[in-house]
Amino acid sequence: MNYQNISTELKGNALLITIQRPDKLNALNKLTLAEIGQATSEGNRNENVYGMIITGSGEKAFAAGADISEFANFNVEEGTELSAHGHGVYNSIEHSRKVVIAAVNGFALGGGCELFLLFLLFLLFLLLLFLFLWFLLLLWFLFLFLLSLS
Repeated sequence: MNYQNISTELKGNALLITIQRPDKLNALNKLTLAEIGQATSEGNRNENVYGMIITGSGEKAFAAGADISEFANFNVEEGTELSAHGHGVYNSIEHSRKVVIAAVNGFALGGGCELFLLFLLFLLFLLLLFLFLWFLLLLWFLFLFLLSLS
């Protein structure tokens, strides 16, 4: 599919999604968020895609947050709609059936930081799960050791 603010490229079984707004430090406007949502949905539907990588173009920023120039004159309803739209896209990434990671290559501010935190929280969850399983294994060995003493 053709996009204006992002590009997609299939590299093996990984879908690379690149935010293509380096002149705006990859600021997230409504169209960019919608395109990221469409690209991740397409990645989820494609059986050849095992995972997705989201990154930013240019050398300075992964994503510099919301594009303030787009919504500077929004009223409350328009601002609420934009916020709900962004959270919908982030929720779809968070609940993706496939692995989605961020290749952070610069500033991650505001909404860009929020996007990065999606991936960080998932990694922290996996780490805690791993540590919990090790703890259970340790308890099992302790139980077997105490059982062998009696």
